Amino acid sequence: MSRKILLSIVGVVLLFTGIGILWMPLAHPPEKRVAEATILLAEAQKAAAPMYAKAEFALAQSYYDSAMVEWNQQNEKYRFFRTYERMSQLIDKSIAGSRMAIELSTAYMEQNRNKLAVRLHRLQKNIKVLEGRFATFPIEPKYLTQLSACKMQLSECRLAFEAAHYATCAEKADTLQAQIQALQTVYTHRLNAYFSSYPH
Repeated sequence: MSRKILLSIVGVVLLFTGIGILWMPLAHPPEKRVAEATILLAEAQKAAAPMYAKAEFALAQSYYDSAMVEWNQQNEKYRFFRTYERMSQLIDKSIAGSRMAIELSTAYMEQNRNKLAVRLHRLQKNIKVLEGRFATFPIEPKYLTQLSACKMQLSECRLAFEAAHYATCAEKADTLQAQIQALQTVYTHRLNAYFSSYPH
């Protein structure tokens, strides 16, 4: 008799436990925040964050990847035992990281844009000065060819600048500046040699 009562009690406990489990609120993944994090990472890439805010972008991407791993791990569990707290924390960190990367990259590009605009204007002015000097001074044809190459290089700098490829523009501007300086040195040497040939 006591055994039947014990089994009945166990049965009732299991029944109510099952009912309790069935009525437990299920945890849901933060799908809207995942979508937001995905969009922000794409926007950060468009803002050149991988180049100009490398550390912040890498961290945001790392948090996002970890959140996806956590999501997969939770999905492997029985649905009543899933929890998405850690995933939510990782996604929130990814969102914050992407926003920071976008802000830093945008500010850096704007600062670089202004500096490069001034630099390109100065390089153009230097080329015009050399054009004027070479037009009134006997200079070897190869240096005229080099000056023409400088003008082509300046055009490439401007194309990179207009496409917001500021790192590429800066690299080309460095090369162009070295070429202009070399031509300026040649002109100075030729000018000194020209005047030194006259009797004092």
